[in-house]
Amino acid sequence: MKKSTRLFLLALSAAIGIGAFQSAIQAAGSTALVTICYRGNTIQVPSYLQGRYLAIGGTYTGPCLVSSP
Repeated sequence: MKKSTRLFLLALSAAIGIGAFQSAIQAAGSTALVTICYRGNTIQVPSYLQGRYLAIGGTYTGPCLVSSP
């Protein structure tokens, strides 16, 4: 019983460690910039952060629209 518990905890900790490592690699490797309009300013953000900015009201993909006088 004790060996099976140790083996389970070892496998669980290895899975958690590998998962954290893979997500860090994915975030670091994804450096493509995306243009968005954020609070009236055209900015470029990494593609993995695009969803966080779009969750804020008034933000959309693409450059900001400029009105002509």
